[in-house]
Amino acid sequence: MDQAILRAVVGAALACAAWGQQRPAPALEFRAPAGERTAARRVGAESILPGGRMIEPLGRQYATGPGAFGLAVSPDGKYAVTADGGPDRYSLTVLDMTQDQWRLSRLDAKRRNEKAAPGDDDDWRSVFLGLAWEDGTKLFASEGNSGRVRHVAIPSGRLLGHFHLNDGDWKDSYASDIAYDGERKILYVADQANFRVAVFNARTRKLLASVKAGRLPFKLALSPDRKRLYVANSHRPRPVIMAYPLDASGAIGTGTVLFDATPLFGDRPGHGGVPDGLKVDERGNLWATGPGGVLILSPEGRLLGRLLPGHTTANCAWGDDGRTLYLTSDSILARVRTRVAGPLR
Repeated sequence: MDQAILRAVVGAALACAAWGQQRPAPALEFRAPAGERTAARRVGAESILPGGRMIEPLGRQYATGPGAFGLAVSPDGKYAVTADGGPDRYSLTVLDMTQDQWRLSRLDAKRRNEKAAPGDDDDWRSVFLGLAWEDGTKLFASEGNSGRVRHVAIPSGRLLGHFHLNDGDWKDSYASDIAYDGERKILYVADQANFRVAVFNARTRKLLASVKAGRLPFKLALSPDRKRLYVANSHRPRPVIMAYPLDASGAIGTGTVLFDATPLFGDRPGHGGVPDGLKVDERGNLWATGPGGVLILSPEGRLLGRLLPGHTTANCAWGDDGRTLYLTSDSILARVRTRVAGPLR
């Protein structure tokens, strides 16, 4: 055997020996965090999503009545109330945060076919989204189809009185959102059925005035100096935001269209949404939901910009330190940091 053949045989033998010492790499294994456990929802604890991912609440979690639609936190931060729109049962859920151990209670309206007790002249059967605090223990709550606004003590739910939108020639009113001017003691109520804003003296509960609004007035907001009332109209063919001047007494003047969002429909794919949510920041700029997301408007009605989360956006509110804006967009909750601060309550 010549040297060339010998070297080839030795090289092959060494290669085979080296290959034999190598261990095959283990196959990659992927497993869902939940393992073989099935999807499960556990209130206030870690839950399992379909697909095996895990999710847990950030902070405390409390169950409201069905169909929570409105939310208001008292000025001192001691109570939070939700307006629960059913189905089948309307209610106000009260979260009492005055002690270390927070307590939850529910104020239930009568069911549709439930008879009133003898001597019961309240006959409370519905709520809508409108909630506004008079002070830390008294709340205004719109009743929707009854055409009334409830004035109640919190947390007991004791009825203090009603504001009646069906006054004089007005009929079939639908009480929607509420804005309260605590300095002048004036309550502004959107009436969706009659396309108006009703103005009440909060002390006497008397109707002072009614002014025309656009179709389907949905949300109300006051400017920081209380010299303007803004009304967001969610009528799909012509979604507009109206502005109404207020004088020193809180009397309301003739409204004008501040911004018409109609041209923004369809300017980009997926840009649905109407003015459902409305907030005013510390500089007096408006943050209103609309086509595509959130519209940012100057007090003069100039479009300053838009937040485009890629989903139809229903509402917005500031939280945390007042510079984090939260958005409810379809099935997601989004948040964005802002350079200006907004109201926390």
